[in-house]
Amino acid sequence: MKPVSLRRHQRGATLVTGLILLTLLMLSVSIAFLMSNNNLKSVGNMQSRAEAAAAAEAAVENLISTDTIFLAPAQTDVPENAQGVAVSIAPPTCVTSVPVDAQSSGDPLYQLYQQGVSPTAGSGYVLTDWDIAATASNAATGASVETHQGVRIILPADPNPCP
Repeated sequence: MKPVSLRRHQRGATLVTGLILLTLLMLSVSIAFLMSNNNLKSVGNMQSRAEAAAAAEAAVENLISTDTIFLAPAQTDVPENAQGVAVSIAPPTCVTSVPVDAQSSGDPLYQLYQQGVSPTAGSGYVLTDWDIAATASNAATGASVETHQGVRIILPADPNPCP
């Protein structure tokens, strides 16, 4: 049995120890909450960026589904989609233009045949490479993405698609 004087000195020690442990527990929970909140924000930013990139790619794919944009390059603006992403596509830039022979081209996978034209004569077509730049932005989230897509297409040589 302990003397009475020792018990008096120990009164409240359990309370102080418990308060210290509760304070440490509260700090660790607060830090975990702040870290998870930051992770949630960064995931939301990545999702907004991915949605903008997908909208830009979809707009470019829709634009190049016909050859009209290559015959008369012009700025194209796509209105906001359901997610609030608007896309602006700059006029396509012609990078290269190579005349195509009547029955073959430099591309081993492509054979162009024009009836009634001898193999050594010009075909009247050119193999062109284009760069298309699209910028997608979402005003609500502030996400903005610029994408570039390359396109290779054979076009009529007249009028010259690549000045």
